[in-house]
Amino acid sequence: MSSTDFPNLSAMHRASCAALGSLPALRFKQDGLWRHLTWDDYRRQADQVAAGLIELGVKPGDRVAILSENRWEWPVVDHAILSAGAVGVPIHSPSTAPQVQYQLEHSGASGVIVSTLAQWEKVESVKDRLPDLRFVICCEPCPISEGWAVETWDGLRQKGQRAGDAGRREIASREAAITPDDLATIIYTSGTTNRPKGVMLSQRNLLTNSLAG
Repeated sequence: MSSTDFPNLSAMHRASCAALGSLPALRFKQDGLWRHLTWDDYRRQADQVAAGLIELGVKPGDRVAILSENRWEWPVVDHAILSAGAVGVPIHSPSTAPQVQYQLEHSGASGVIVSTLAQWEKVESVKDRLPDLRFVICCEPCPISEGWAVETWDGLRQKGQRAGDAGRREIASREAAITPDDLATIIYTSGTTNRPKGVMLSQRNLLTNSLAG
């Protein structure tokens, strides 16, 4: 199997989910117990989040950032962003508020998904310098903030569920339009010697890496 077998990352993920179905895809600890998402759950939640992002006004080519430690929502969000036709911008979780501001501003992110209250506070502290940022999604409870839309994880998924068939058709249309040469993600360097640089990776770059692994 090669990268030419799939037009984009979403197509590859859907093929994996269809093949593996009820098998565990993601394992995580919650309330002291190990839990898992099946491949079917993984794809269903990614579609709900993708539809929710579209309902929030995310357009193809928009940048959507992820500011989070390793947790099960991270890959779900990543695939949701791709299915919405948008570009993911992962931000290293220990980044300071000024570093977060720079990467959100430089990438032109229209929204950001944050994992915890501590990550939300970084974004909140610099929001006046981020006029293009329209929404924040919080995986854990965060305060409401004026000036932008603040959604909970469950609220975003419910918004996507309410989109129903129209939401699913829009996702399918956007995925069908994604080519191997389209931008998939912008990953920032550590910036130890100067400002971080945004490395732009295409769908083809990531497809090739995934299939070679």
